[in-house]
Order: sequence, then C-alpha cells, then structure tokens
Amino acid sequence: MHFVSSQTETEQLTDIVDFLCKNIDSCVSLPAGEAKSPQFNDFQAKITKMNKDRDYKGILGYLLTVKKELLTLPISHKTQQLTIQRVILLILPLLKNQENLAA
Repeated sequence: MHFVSSQTETEQLTDIVDFLCKNIDSCVSLPAGEAKSPQFNDFQAKITKMNKDRDYKGILGYLLTVKKELLTLPISHKTQQLTIQRVILLILPLLKNQENLAA
C-alpha cells in the first residue's frame, strides 16, 4: 500500500477506494454464525459509485453503516493487508477533503 504524494487529491482518493474494495472482503472476519449486515452487501459497487460521483461525504457515511464489519478487521498487518488501523489512516484524506469543502 503506497499512495504517491505527487498525485492529485482525486487520484489519491481513488487509490484509497480501490485499496478498500480490493481488500475488504478477505479481511473482514465475523464470528461464526454471524452474518454480514445488509448494508455491507455490494460494498465494492456502492463505494466505487460514490467515488466515481466524488461523493466523499457519502463514502464516510457509508463506512459508518458498516461499522460492525470494520470492527472485525485484524490489528496485525502480518496476516492481512487491511487492518483497522489502516482504515483509520485511509479515511483521513476523505475527512480532509470534507474539511476543505466546509471552509
């Protein structure tokens, strides 16, 4: 996971969304017998569409609706590409974008 600082903000956010889409399914590990929430269905399609529309506020809101799945992400990057710590770091540019729009 490496996002080049010379990228435009849109390119960087697109790379972040692509990374989330590529790794989320393999990294979420719900306890046995527990089903994924209905909001998590079609995660990739939903988040990709919002990214295409540059709806970064929508992405942030959507990530809050899949909190149950995000909280199951591992804390060690040795076994998985996407950890809860990485998700937090990945949403920071989305938050910065929204902060800039609000200013």
